[in-house]
Amino acid sequence: MTQPRSQFKVLFPLPSDWIQSGARDSYLGELIPAVKQYIEERSGVLEVAFFTNHGSEQDIDIYHRLVAHHQPNSIIIPRLNDHKSSLMTLKELGIPFVLFGSDNQQSGYHWVDTDNFGAMRLAVLKAAQQGHTRIAFLNGSETMSYGQQRLSGFVAGMNQLELEIDYSLILSGHPIHSQGLSMTQHLLQIKNPPSCIICATDELALGAYQGISRQGLEVGSSISV
Repeated sequence: MTQPRSQFKVLFPLPSDWIQSGARDSYLGELIPAVKQYIEERSGVLEVAFFTNHGSEQDIDIYHRLVAHHQPNSIIIPRLNDHKSSLMTLKELGIPFVLFGSDNQQSGYHWVDTDNFGAMRLAVLKAAQQGHTRIAFLNGSETMSYGQQRLSGFVAGMNQLELEIDYSLILSGHPIHSQGLSMTQHLLQIKNPPSCIICATDELALGAYQGISRQGLEVGSSISV
């Protein structure tokens, strides 16, 4: 069926780990419906594509396949593992896209970073207001600009309150649900675990919630996230 000229199609690919456990409810229940409504109000169509990375398949392969199948006018990209080559591929395909965070020093693309520094600093202040002094931090990739900003904000908040920074409680990795789960399980096994875990992304936080629950602990009373 041919699309009316007034319509445009926006593709929103979702990695498989985004639809696990609580993350599925969060995205399907709140984020995606809001984005869908916004696009439809402007005569657009949102197509959500769930995909699984089959081992050796690279970002380039995934997006070539998705673009060929859906033929979108634009793409909302939640995450890239290989920024440089993937962004070059999308540029060659001539499809406008929005990327949730990136490293502008490496990619050469321009976008506006949210206040990652201020957000993490504020999170530390809020945690301290609840009486926490031993605070852990789960970050995304420390090589990305937003990861560096978040870490700087966390450190600034701790220094402002003159709280001791235990760098063994600062963990970096992929900002995804499964990573938050494994990081939290690690933190709960150390001799002196934190009383509060600050997470840089909602996916990490959802993973942290699950990691705490798996240990038979209660989020908010045993340990805060």
